[in-house]
Amino acid sequence: MSICLLTACSSTQKPFQVSSTTQSVLQETTTTHHSGNFSIERSEETEQLTTLSLPENKTVLNFPENKKEPELESVLEISQQDYEDKSEVDVEDEEVVQELQEKVIRIPEKNTPLSVVSIGDSVSFDAEPGIRAALESTGVINLETRSFGGIGISLEGFDQYLEEALVSAPEIVTVMLGGFDLKFVSKNESIYREMLSKAVNRILKDASRIIWIGMPPTPLEEKLEENRLLLNLIIQTFAENNPMVDYLDSESILGGAQGDFQRILPGVDGQLAQIRKVRDGRDDGHLCSAGAALIGELVYQKLSIFFPLAERDHEWWLGEWTQDQRYDDPPGGCSYNPVK
Repeated sequence: MSICLLTACSSTQKPFQVSSTTQSVLQETTTTHHSGNFSIERSEETEQLTTLSLPENKTVLNFPENKKEPELESVLEISQQDYEDKSEVDVEDEEVVQELQEKVIRIPEKNTPLSVVSIGDSVSFDAEPGIRAALESTGVINLETRSFGGIGISLEGFDQYLEEALVSAPEIVTVMLGGFDLKFVSKNESIYREMLSKAVNRILKDASRIIWIGMPPTPLEEKLEENRLLLNLIIQTFAENNPMVDYLDSESILGGAQGDFQRILPGVDGQLAQIRKVRDGRDDGHLCSAGAALIGELVYQKLSIFFPLAERDHEWWLGEWTQDQRYDDPPGGCSYNPVK
């Protein structure tokens, strides 16, 4: 698997560090969020995500359409009452408030923004502008980028990397890595599980939650799929047994009907777009801006379960961030059908 940095690509290239901090905002949420093909509804009766099939083998996240919650603004007003006169408070409203208080961690505001740090390898580095755009267009998030090429749990120096990445003690950490761990995990599965547990425990000393994005499908000619599926299964299983870790399946948005590699798929707005790069005439595992936007939307929807998030800027996925130099590395790598 080729590992691509900002200016070059090599399977043996040494990692470099990229760090930037951008502010984004979250406002109060409405019951339903819409963004192109994506929609999310919250229900009193369920918090489980389901997938719905769309044309072109595209899937989106959605909540079952059960009884809707009251709008958050009115609920928050109720939650802030002193309840000194219980006769004036509807019992059902009290139960709704209690349920939301248990689910919502806190309400981010401009003066008290939600702090997020993204960590991972070069694929995470490509995804970061999309994650940032998806979150910052709402208003109250500080996103700090700590992703760069050459990162893996099994690699020497990962512990030190975590210490430096978590120096700001973020509330939320997004993780997206795996390419450098595939060979190790195929021969040392039990040891890798221990390394994963250690890494998660370290992150949760500072953060209140981890959003772990599964490694996306790889081109078949790279012959990495067996180990990739094993790695993702290990992480997903771990997350299912740790309530502070949420696993996001990237295959649902970056893969075909069978979870296989796809170069072109519908983007956030439903229009066909190139989501993965082409390098030296062959498909490459790294992301174009449309793929990064899909990852950003996936993270946004997960965060909206725990934090009240409002509507974002219109067409946030078409912002200036899509012109970032990393999406022209290699030159023309993210152009439509750059190679016949």
